[in-house]
Amino acid sequence: MNERADHFNPFPGLRPFGPDEDYLFFGREDQTDELLRRLRLHRFLAVVGSSGSGKSSLVRAGLLPALHGGFMAGAGSRWRVALMRPGRQPIRALAQALNAPDVCGPPEDDENLALWHTLTETTLRRSALGLVEVAEQARLPAGENLLVVVDQFEELFRFKDRARGDPHQEEAGDEAAAFVKLLLEAARTDRVPLYVVLTMRSDFLGDCSQFRDLPEAINDAQFLVPRMTRAQRRRAIEGPVAVGGARMTPRLMQRLLNDVGDNPDQLPILQHALMRTWEHWLDHHRADEPLDVPHYEAIGTMGRALSEHGDEVYRELPDDEHRAVAERMFKRLTDRGVDARGLRRPTRLAKLSAVCRAETETVQAVIEAFRRPDRSLLMPPAGTPLEPETVIDISHESLMRVWERLKAWADEEAESAQTYRRLAEAAALHAEGRLSLWEDPELQLALAWRADNRPTADWAAIYHEGFEQAMAFLDDSQRARDQERLEKEARRRRELEQAQALAREQQQRAQEQAAAARRLRRRLVLTFALALIAVGAALVALGFFFSAKKQERLSDSRRLATQVLQHLENQHDLALLLGVEAVGTAPTEEARSSLLSALEHNSHLEAFLHQHHGAVTSVAFSPADSLLASASRDSTIILWDLKTNRPLGSPLRGHTHAVTTHAFSPGGDTLAS
Repeated sequence: MNERADHFNPFPGLRPFGPDEDYLFFGREDQTDELLRRLRLHRFLAVVGSSGSGKSSLVRAGLLPALHGGFMAGAGSRWRVALMRPGRQPIRALAQALNAPDVCGPPEDDENLALWHTLTETTLRRSALGLVEVAEQARLPAGENLLVVVDQFEELFRFKDRARGDPHQEEAGDEAAAFVKLLLEAARTDRVPLYVVLTMRSDFLGDCSQFRDLPEAINDAQFLVPRMTRAQRRRAIEGPVAVGGARMTPRLMQRLLNDVGDNPDQLPILQHALMRTWEHWLDHHRADEPLDVPHYEAIGTMGRALSEHGDEVYRELPDDEHRAVAERMFKRLTDRGVDARGLRRPTRLAKLSAVCRAETETVQAVIEAFRRPDRSLLMPPAGTPLEPETVIDISHESLMRVWERLKAWADEEAESAQTYRRLAEAAALHAEGRLSLWEDPELQLALAWRADNRPTADWAAIYHEGFEQAMAFLDDSQRARDQERLEKEARRRRELEQAQALAREQQQRAQEQAAAARRLRRRLVLTFALALIAVGAALVALGFFFSAKKQERLSDSRRLATQVLQHLENQHDLALLLGVEAVGTAPTEEARSSLLSALEHNSHLEAFLHQHHGAVTSVAFSPADSLLASASRDSTIILWDLKTNRPLGSPLRGHTHAVTTHAFSPGGDTLAS
């Protein structure tokens, strides 16, 4: 037996419950009854709640089946429901919803279907009662009611905000106001049984003041979706499990209830985790085994299941081309907005292919991967044919808040869109003569943005008109910058060439100066050499002169020494004087010897050496022959300068008796006695 055939998956995942899934929709019965009561009283109902509170599911799987079941008193059970989302062209979207075959339109095979759309849209735009007139023209049978459900009504505010301040979209801003007036007038009329229901995120309530009469209408007929109690959440889990023919362990039930807590944003994530847990249980459970905690933990629990699931699908895509298409597709389908309030941005398949720059078949393959029944990350649900006009959408805003990869993509897209809007606005100002072309660094950043993102007109139309003008402005800015760079480079080259020419001139001048310096050095060297030669010659001549003089003195000294010897016997004093003269002329060995002989033969030496008070006992010559030391019996030694024949200073004292012997050291610096 096929387990999967016996146990279909009763949890829709992120997508809202559909009108045909009311048998799986548990825990909201009291809220559904309250919707019926308020709609009957006011014929206008605003279902308001935080993101993830289950507004769409409450209307689709709670209110609509109850209406068809005849549970609204006095209205019967025959209802025609025009289900729509505002998008960027709310009146056209309303016309298409009204022209559905089961609402007010012709059969699907009608050859004049396009004409029907045109006529309906024209009627809606004609006056504030356009929606009433369309209902009247449809000639509804007696007992039938027309209900217009505007899901994701907050898209209208983003649409109007984008139009504000953009001269190209002024009419779009007017269309948003006209669309609101159509809905309000339709709910007020008694001409046809016409009802209006809106679903809107509560964080956009303040934006309702942008439209006349809308805040008053919402105040009169608003249903703020309350938090589900723990008991209601338990029924919302137990009911589908029982319908699917399975059981759940109490511990898993407690774990799920604890994990979801009181945060309404966790409800769609809970549905996704239950869908994934069920799929894992189908593939891995044993016979009669209930859903249990291990099955829940295997898919990453509520904390990681959705993000890991998105990454798993992304990685399973066949190649990088499909992954690039997936990135561009999700960037188009989500809108972080200037106020960081994430919005879904449903897009027709044909438009999506153009924005993704890919063949329709490639885009379809990526969509199919993300909308499989066991994933349901994209809408419409699996099985719905994908035609060029099919609207593609993410299943729930929580995907933007939980899937980490998509959060990064949304940040990149918001930054890219901001760059483009700034560029488009600058181009418009430049066209009016109010702004000059861009320069670096802003220009370089814009060029890098264009190279990285390769924007197209289809993509740019989402954020701002004037794509061609913006790209032309960017090209003109680049050309102007490049031309300025060329001119700067040409100036730089000219300045460089001039500098090089000046350097060559200076180098040549320096070379000439160096050559002149070398010539001067050669002349100086030659002159110096000649001077050295002259000096050398002079020194040689002077040497010869001094040598001759020296020889002359030596000869005179020897001659005087000879005369000393000749006068020793007869003329002692003359001999002594001649000896002293001989030593003073040149202290030759002959002169010293003759002087000593004269001194020895002179008994009256003290008469000559008058400085002594006693007889001279000994004399000694210094090695340089410049000094004579005389010793005496008076206990003193006197040093004589042989050049002047005069004593040097006072007598040297120290002996207590006669000095008999003394001598100079070989160096002449010491005298021993």
